[in-house]
Amino acid sequence: MGNETSPDETTRPSATQWSERKSGRNELVACLIMIRGPHVGKRIVLNKDEMVIGRSKSADAQIDESSVSRKHAVIRKRGSEFIIEDQNSKNGTLVNMEKQMLCVLRDQDLITFGNTLFKFIANNSLELAYHEELHKLAMLDPVLQILNKKFFLDYLEQKCSYSQLFPTKFAIILFDIDHFKRINDTYGHQTGDLVLLHVANTVKTHLRNSDIFSRYGGEEFAIVLPDSDAEQAEFTAEKLRYAVETAAIVQDEEEIKVTISLGAASFGPAEAATCSSRNLIERADSALYQAKNAGRNRTVVFRGRG
Repeated sequence: MGNETSPDETTRPSATQWSERKSGRNELVACLIMIRGPHVGKRIVLNKDEMVIGRSKSADAQIDESSVSRKHAVIRKRGSEFIIEDQNSKNGTLVNMEKQMLCVLRDQDLITFGNTLFKFIANNSLELAYHEELHKLAMLDPVLQILNKKFFLDYLEQKCSYSQLFPTKFAIILFDIDHFKRINDTYGHQTGDLVLLHVANTVKTHLRNSDIFSRYGGEEFAIVLPDSDAEQAEFTAEKLRYAVETAAIVQDEEEIKVTISLGAASFGPAEAATCSSRNLIERADSALYQAKNAGRNRTVVFRGRG
């Protein structure tokens, strides 16, 4: 989620390379494309007979995430096939949401390591040449260049399903910009867009790589915090609130300060069987409503059950 450059950035072909590949002058190579995780859009080219996937710095493809084992899985090339084998990892290797110890990968398979999700693109897949750009358009907010509401909802639904199989803790935060209509009315919609971008960029710099940050509505945002309980969610929310409050935007030599109100909610392992994305959103939304009613520029954490 941060602004780091992907370690595998050089493996992303240029427009010229795509043209050459589509014309048959260069064979398309099988790869994994990260669609959720520290570097969304990252491409891991499967150009070795055996590639180790894991958290270790010595892994062929490193995933810097605590829920990924040091040596999580191995992908082996056997002729035209790619076979993935779990290496007795802590959280297992999921292929299309089913835990697998050993299986042959098929084009478009979804592979989960911890909280990180990849799509497998086979050799010479018709999707390979344009998948990255299409996926980027489908999951990113075009103005703020953060994840969109659809991605957030899909991810949260998957997270709840995953938690029923492997109970874990996680939390969400919903927040919006206080008195945003007043900003638009006072300074105009162009300034309003700058404020949205300013808030999004400020929040991004204070989140972990594993956190999921998305635009939920006009001036409303949503965050998923893997491996976090209510206390950790409150700490993160307060950190974000303070960061936004103290980072002013300057427009036409005028300093504009904004604040945000935040509502947080969490699920723990004990609630795994009843975990639902709808229920979690309702909890966070209720907390956000309380924060607004209490005067705004504050965090409220849902503490009840049900």
